Amino acid sequence: MTLIRSYLSIQVNFKVKYKLPLIKRVAYALWLVLIIGCGSSVPVYEVTGEVVFPDGKPLTTGMVEFRSIDLPLTFLASGPIGKDGKFRLEGGKHGAGATPAKYKVIVVVDKVAHVDRQTGKRKSQFPIAAEFRDYQSTPLEFRVTDNPANNHFRIQVRSPK
Repeated sequence: MTLIRSYLSIQVNFKVKYKLPLIKRVAYALWLVLIIGCGSSVPVYEVTGEVVFPDGKPLTTGMVEFRSIDLPLTFLASGPIGKDGKFRLEGGKHGAGATPAKYKVIVVVDKVAHVDRQTGKRKSQFPIAAEFRDYQSTPLEFRVTDNPANNHFRIQVRSPK
């Protein structure tokens, strides 16, 4: 019960305490009891797709990361991007895939080194625009369903300006 009670109060900036409205607290507590208390596993479904640029060329490196936005607890799932631009979420402790929900999606990539043709100097830059690498700015949102046929997503990114 203490575990459930601790989830019902949310700390904001470690100073201000915000209590959820009663109906949300009750719903949240029931959800926790069903997921944690009963020992049942969270249902996950296969999620696949590809990451491409506007011209259709695939992004050939990096990782796709899904973070739930409409579940009481945050659910994260990620998967590597292959040389063909395709990905498959590998999930975490709940298995491969993601649970049905709406997700914000980012693409995690490293900087790529290249030689500037004009100056001949070596430069490093990200292969995709910053907005696709941050949860605050990403325009990418997808809904995972309990039907795997609907869980194939084409993620279109663009190069930095």
